[in-house]
Amino acid sequence: KIMLQQVIMKTYLAQLETLSQTTHVDLASAFKFAGIPYSTYYRNMRGVELRYTTAIKVKDAIELIAKHKEVYRNKCLPKKKAKGLTTKTK
Repeated sequence: KIMLQQVIMKTYLAQLETLSQTTHVDLASAFKFAGIPYSTYYRNMRGVELRYTTAIKVKDAIELIAKHKEVYRNKCLPKKKAKGLTTKTK
């Protein structure tokens, strides 16, 4: 007797979420890094499916960010001011 498993196709969003979680990369930041407008990210989070080409750009961004965390930090994250440093002039 052969048993068949039910195979459910994952949406592009579900695949991107899985990839971003396993690589510890913020998904919204990956959209930004890929040059995808925030409105596209927002619509996708509200149920509008991504195009294949957009999903590939975001996937590539996630993989690049995961590989080069320092590049990601410099390009996408806001600059933090150093605590305790003052620049007073006399």
